[in-house]
Amino acid sequence: MNELRGPVHVVGIGGMHMSAIAQLLRERGETVRGSDLEASALTRNLEALGVTVFPEHAAANLGDARCVVATAAVGDDNPEVAEARRRGLPVLGRPEVVAALMAGKRVIAVAGSHGKTTTTSLIAFILQQAGRRPMYLIGGESRDLGGNASWGGGDVCVVEADEYQRAFHAYEPDVAVITNVDADHLDLYGTAEAYEEAFLTFARRVRAGGRLVAGGGNAGSARVAAATTNEGDGLAAETYGLGEGCTWRATNVALGADGATFTLNRAGEPLGELSIALPGEYAVENTLAAAAVCLGEGAPFATVRAAAACFQGAKRRFEHVGEAGGVTVIDEYAHHPSEVRAVLGAARALPRAQADRHPPAPHLQPHRLPVGSVAGVLGRARRARHPRNLRRPRDADGGALGGGPGAGHRAAFRLLRGHLRGGGRTGGGAGASGRRGPDDRRGERHRGGPAAAGAIVVTALDGLAAKLETAGEVRRDEPMSRHTTFGVGGPADLYVTVRDTDALARAARLAAEAGAGPFVLGSGSNVVVADGGIRGVVIDNRAREEARDGFRVRIGSGASFAGFARKMCRAGVAGLAWAVGIPGTLGGAVVYNAGAYGGCLADVLTRVRLLDPEEGDAWRSAGELNLAYRGSAFTRGALAGRTVLEAALALSDGDAEALLAEAGGYD
Repeated sequence: MNELRGPVHVVGIGGMHMSAIAQLLRERGETVRGSDLEASALTRNLEALGVTVFPEHAAANLGDARCVVATAAVGDDNPEVAEARRRGLPVLGRPEVVAALMAGKRVIAVAGSHGKTTTTSLIAFILQQAGRRPMYLIGGESRDLGGNASWGGGDVCVVEADEYQRAFHAYEPDVAVITNVDADHLDLYGTAEAYEEAFLTFARRVRAGGRLVAGGGNAGSARVAAATTNEGDGLAAETYGLGEGCTWRATNVALGADGATFTLNRAGEPLGELSIALPGEYAVENTLAAAAVCLGEGAPFATVRAAAACFQGAKRRFEHVGEAGGVTVIDEYAHHPSEVRAVLGAARALPRAQADRHPPAPHLQPHRLPVGSVAGVLGRARRARHPRNLRRPRDADGGALGGGPGAGHRAAFRLLRGHLRGGGRTGGGAGASGRRGPDDRRGERHRGGPAAAGAIVVTALDGLAAKLETAGEVRRDEPMSRHTTFGVGGPADLYVTVRDTDALARAARLAAEAGAGPFVLGSGSNVVVADGGIRGVVIDNRAREEARDGFRVRIGSGASFAGFARKMCRAGVAGLAWAVGIPGTLGGAVVYNAGAYGGCLADVLTRVRLLDPEEGDAWRSAGELNLAYRGSAFTRGALAGRTVLEAALALSDGDAEALLAEAGGYD
């Protein structure tokens, strides 16, 4: 791709994938700069490589850039993207840039609903140990490789192939790995069948004479392997797993607290024994996939065995943080029900003496998990391990937390907080991933504490953050004091800024599905937020689209109510002169039937477009809202959970001069 030449400006350079692209470009010899609103270990690493990182988005940041690479989290209204368009510079997305960087190399692409980060990291590590100097691009930070990307210099490239927005369809790998296919991203794919079809399309993009290595123990990936085999196009489809019939199989599996051992078999023939330091069957399966790929690439079995034995895995993938008060703290990215089950299975393999003191169980924070079924998995696991310990803690400093040893948990949470505020804040799929530990006073007040005497803390915020980035710009721990007219308020867990009604609908639906709100913020007027902040998702609503057909107007719920009223007065459109002094947005005006000086919104409102997280968005007549003095069906709880997206008003002809004079009396 001859458009990919420096100087290159990267919008959202602190994200996991964007930072990797920036590093690869820099190591290739390009001049690279970029912008991100949040500094992290990833941006500091780039700066150490000579990359300029701006702390804000501004048109001037482009300088003499010849092309722009932009994260999918920003739209055309981003000032840097807009400036690039104005100049006629190419604006490139992640998939096409990664495909261009891999040109001329033998490509190994690892896809799957889960396990792809660890598997990609292990393949790259084995090939590195074998002297192949691979280029790699990983969706997480490898503890063994020392980062998430490297230009390498060899003739092979290992890339994590993300199915999100079908990014992996831009690749044409020589070797494709599909770890598993469990329905995910259904907000984009719609159905489980469409999601699986996307993986089949990815498999079909393997180059002639290439290999497909698929997880045989997972129904979805096994179906993809079978479908490609039956197509008879010469693609060599191989499977791996613990069950009979797999091309690559683990037998004599022994799971323990310090990892696992197993015999590696190819087509029924034993090749030798492997030992790994990561616990759980899913770690065995990931190792099988990596071994299958690397042995096929000519790596000696001895190199595979040595690399697997010392492999530590990616950060935030069952990462051992430490122990405090007899409790083991694990930092884990898992956010899909299948992933959480696997994590809990690995947790149960912890040392027996420790398990006797504090049996492994999750710190349940259902409002943070992206799908309700995940909370169900955690709840079932908790009940199975602790049938009597289901009470919530009485207070932040109480003796027993849910029937368990509270002092131990407070010590563990202090350890977790230090990890996340320090080395743990290294960035996940969507940027910085660290969270405040639940022993923080504000956290205990709003979240409660562990609902059982658990020893495992599962942090799963990044999965939701990554999805929200498709709707708008996402910030973590955003101080609400910056967004309220009173200038007070602690941080919101996730703060997403949306700029149109479709983005608002997407963000609200994702947050609701995750059990994480949302709290939709308008202009921040007359809003008081406690120092403890807001748990879950806050949506900064800037959906201000406007459409007029004569005197019938549709307006986004994020529009300033007073500003819109003034605009109508200037245009000679009557019906809202009374509203020019009312603070807030149109969405708030709908909910509270805003009114003043003898007028109210009910006088002109005809329809409202509402989002129901379960039923989707639809228009409702104003009569269905039961609008009354300073209230409505919203304030009385009848429409709880719905989000106002936009409203339709019926206004009338008027004289601009007279209307402005009338408005001036109210303003």
